[in-house]
Amino acid sequence: MNDRSVIAVSILAGAALGGAAGFLLLTDRGRRLRRELGPQLDELVAEARRLQEAVARVRETAAEGWRSVADFVGDLGEMRPDGGEATPAPARAPGRR
Repeated sequence: MNDRSVIAVSILAGAALGGAAGFLLLTDRGRRLRRELGPQLDELVAEARRLQEAVARVRETAAEGWRSVADFVGDLGEMRPDGGEATPAPARAPGRR
């Protein structure tokens, strides 16, 4: 978009938001609407918080699962085919292969 389009869209968005705010704050119908929507908005916010908490629990569970997989794979690399413990590889100087 060019600068004129951005300015025009910004002006229209500001006018629409201003009109909506004026309706909700200055008219009887707007006040009634606010009273009716208030409890629903509170419930929506509470539901969003519950969702955020659930996502955090899922993330932690996934991270724990990945740590378990990494530990398991690391343990597999330390085993010898005959079932014994593998000896650790000799340490190498940094930057050498």
